[in-house]
Amino acid sequence: MFATTQSLFNIKNSDFIKNFADVSSTIDALGVSSTGLNIIELCTFESNYANKNTISLNKARALISKTQFVENTATERTKNLFLGFSEVNITDCTFRSAPVNN
Repeated sequence: MFATTQSLFNIKNSDFIKNFADVSSTIDALGVSSTGLNIIELCTFESNYANKNTISLNKARALISKTQFVENTATERTKNLFLGFSEVNITDCTFRSAPVNN
């Protein structure tokens, strides 16, 4: 999902499983509403592959709650959340993946 130019979203009770984003992220929010609150609640992000991150929030206000991040993969930045110039409240979330061997 790509949201930009003052967009506002409310995602609840949704599963994002085995998605592939070869350019950016499973959810890429760039320049979304700076006054409204973007919500991701009671969701599951599992076994997603993204070039940059599973969720990218840039210049956003957001609430992420009661959401699970399980076994996601990204090659460039972070496998779960990238936050840039954002105000984000994260509550009651689970982040889980297999240990990384160095």
